[in-house]
Amino acid sequence: MKNVLKVILLAIIAGLVYICVRSIMNPIEFKEVKEDREEVVIKRLVDIKKAQEEYYSQNNRYADDFESLTEFIKTGKKGIVKKIYELSDEQQGYLLTYANDYIKKDNKKKRRSEQREEFHNLTTNQSDSVFLTILAQAIEKDEWKVFNEIEKKKSPHQTLSLKEFSRDTTWVNIIDTLYHDSNYPVDSLEFIPFGNGEKIVMETNGRSGTGALFEAYADTKFYLEGINQQELDNYLLEVKKNNRPVRKEYHKDADGNTLRDTEGKEIFDVVPCLKIGDKKVPNKNIGNWE
Repeated sequence: MKNVLKVILLAIIAGLVYICVRSIMNPIEFKEVKEDREEVVIKRLVDIKKAQEEYYSQNNRYADDFESLTEFIKTGKKGIVKKIYELSDEQQGYLLTYANDYIKKDNKKKRRSEQREEFHNLTTNQSDSVFLTILAQAIEKDEWKVFNEIEKKKSPHQTLSLKEFSRDTTWVNIIDTLYHDSNYPVDSLEFIPFGNGEKIVMETNGRSGTGALFEAYADTKFYLEGINQQELDNYLLEVKKNNRPVRKEYHKDADGNTLRDTEGKEIFDVVPCLKIGDKKVPNKNIGNWE
């Protein structure tokens, strides 16, 4: 009888020890897996950002959906410019004056509705383009007066002759420039890692130019599912309480309009997620983990 009681007592002690150990280890193990998974999800979101910013640079707007974005990554090209000779600030200033003088003369020949506005400044590419036009005209007409004026304005660090100036463009595949891997799994870009087929949500504000915005997010409940449900529930609750990385999910009516409370404030739920960019507020496309 005593032996039986000893065995039962030892089993109870072992069970209590196990419960104590698990109560300590569960949060630690959850945190380790969470951080590992978040690292992978963040990389996926950053890869989307890279593609969207390149899409914007070529189209002056962001891709509305993953179908457009992945097609761009698979088939798009990017020009890599090899530059010989960089124009000095003084040379670029001269080219700005030259371009505006040309516009003034040209405007005198046109109706007011057809006249062009003068430049406030020139980008590096615009300065290069203006100079290449001047160089081509100098070679064609053997008239080097303007060219020599620009040559005089070179900085002490410019050791090459301005005649060495050249811009040679090589076109390379977008996928190689973005990810340095021609076998990058582009078709997986829209899926949440560890999300069992759940997809990243990507949206834009539908605008072009400087007003264009985009966002992409992966809800935490999807990429952390299957680790430890109790720890996941605890973590999601902690995130909501402490205003950690979240997004706002607005309540909508049947027509898609955002509902408001009696004080006129928008009604929304706080949803934990990893999110990059923002379709409502410009934020330089940073992630909410930064």
